[in-house]
Amino acid sequence: MLYPLLFVAESAPQHGTGHLMRVGYYLSTLFPQAHLGVENVARSRSLLRRAMGLAVIEEHRVVALSEIAHRYRVVVIDRRRLTRSAWQRYCQLGEYIVGLDVVGSAQPYVDYIIDMLPRIRGSAPNYHSYRLLPLPHLSSPLPRRNEGSPSLLVRIGGAPGDQLARQVVSQLLRRGSWEPSSITVLLSCPAILEFPIKTLLPSPQLREKLHRYDLVITSFGIMALEAVAAGCAVLLINLSPYHARLAHTMGFYCLGRSAGALRRLPQALTKLHKISQSSQKVREQLFPQSQAIELPALLQMVAQSSAKLCPLCKDRESRAVARFVDRTYRRCQHCQLLFMHSHSSRSPNYNRNYFEEDYRVQYGKSYLEDYAAIYRIGVERMRIIQQLVPAATEKTLLDVGCAFGPFLEAARDHGFQPWGIDLSSEAVEYVQRVLHLPAVCSNFLSFVPPADSAEHFAVISMWYVIEHFSDLGAALTKAGSLLRPGGLLAIATPNGQSWAMRRSCQRALAESPVDHYTILEPRRIAAQLERYGFRVAKIVIHGHHPERYPIYLRPVVPLLSPLLALGSTFSFYAYRNAA
Repeated sequence: MLYPLLFVAESAPQHGTGHLMRVGYYLSTLFPQAHLGVENVARSRSLLRRAMGLAVIEEHRVVALSEIAHRYRVVVIDRRRLTRSAWQRYCQLGEYIVGLDVVGSAQPYVDYIIDMLPRIRGSAPNYHSYRLLPLPHLSSPLPRRNEGSPSLLVRIGGAPGDQLARQVVSQLLRRGSWEPSSITVLLSCPAILEFPIKTLLPSPQLREKLHRYDLVITSFGIMALEAVAAGCAVLLINLSPYHARLAHTMGFYCLGRSAGALRRLPQALTKLHKISQSSQKVREQLFPQSQAIELPALLQMVAQSSAKLCPLCKDRESRAVARFVDRTYRRCQHCQLLFMHSHSSRSPNYNRNYFEEDYRVQYGKSYLEDYAAIYRIGVERMRIIQQLVPAATEKTLLDVGCAFGPFLEAARDHGFQPWGIDLSSEAVEYVQRVLHLPAVCSNFLSFVPPADSAEHFAVISMWYVIEHFSDLGAALTKAGSLLRPGGLLAIATPNGQSWAMRRSCQRALAESPVDHYTILEPRRIAAQLERYGFRVAKIVIHGHHPERYPIYLRPVVPLLSPLLALGSTFSFYAYRNAA
């Protein structure tokens, strides 16, 4: 049995409480049945109780990671840094690993990454939105500002920041730059201060009271973003180098971490209008016009993801190459196959629209309008096949994904006995009625040759079909079972080492159809096919488009593109090895 959801939050000393507070908010509002996994249960319960109230998360939902004996469908990691060893440990706890703002050596191995903060290093996440943060609701009107000194809230990090918060207040009072009655300090633990100002302890209600303050002095974290969302001016202090880069990326007004930051504080507060302008720019990022996907919907999508095994060698270890909201492209670390891990439950529909409207969008005409051109390409392919198939062989051919049959017609015109198979009943009916050729409507993996066809074929062709199989290994195994020993497998597919992929892999994969599950590459195809009993005899690179290159390279494209296999597509022809 797979339990639905486990959150793992950073709760180690000196690492602040932001990660734990964020997860605590999600578990108390969005995921009432989810569990929270921590290293130290007593410490984490204490932090949550102090910051969020006594009964926010039931005690049985907070579990020690070392004591978990069952597996979860999805494990959500909210930690400061994720190492390979920690990732391997979490893989034992769950089927899919989701990282929130995850950084570290394990980032490429995480199944799905959701960012709520800017990313300054590493590859792009699957999804990014500030709106997923636990921000205040801004539907109620703001109260009137103080007529005198602006109201100020000071909060620096977790418990280690309480001392710095005292120093900030002391500096302001010593310089006379702020009225004591307008200052509030938020402390992690109860304390008696040496100056007469108001103190607060963490509270789940504070988020909705932040709009009462004109200025918030804090470190980078959830508090800073909550304050900006509430309409406060925010000044950041005591930043680590990493958090300083995050803050500058978002546009916060920062004083840094050095001792000089305290000395510069009174002068900085004379520029309150600049601090307010910076905070307003950050706030505009938090509330974009577009609607965000809610976190429960994202995690539900991940839970319905396809199997994350390599579709060729079935190995589990792969690194992310490019991430998008509905899919992740990964490189198998064993066989080096580039494949798509789909996070969408939708399945393609190869009906008449696929060959009409969808085809017209990509090529400017419908499939039948393009029939003559496809037939001419089929003639060129048949010339290669005739060179590779012995003359004495019985010339039977199975075209997988035959569509409306242009290649079947080309095969017949070259003396072959062709059979077609396709998922589209309209296409199969056209082949039978118009071309008077045998064809069946069937899934290739469950295809059984009809009694009046060959039991084993001399040639099996797949023209831009192999990439549509989510299980590439099963498709190759099926092809091998239907080919006679020494039979020829002829395949055309998009080129994973094309100019577009080398220029920008992220952009090329973003434009790749969502029903293309594998991206094959000429330099690796021989070794990948060998494990399924095929020997590559010929590779042909297609789709050399000089207009897609920089002007200074266009004169040499006809030479370089075939030499370096930069074309947009390629074909390969492989013999089935004798048993």
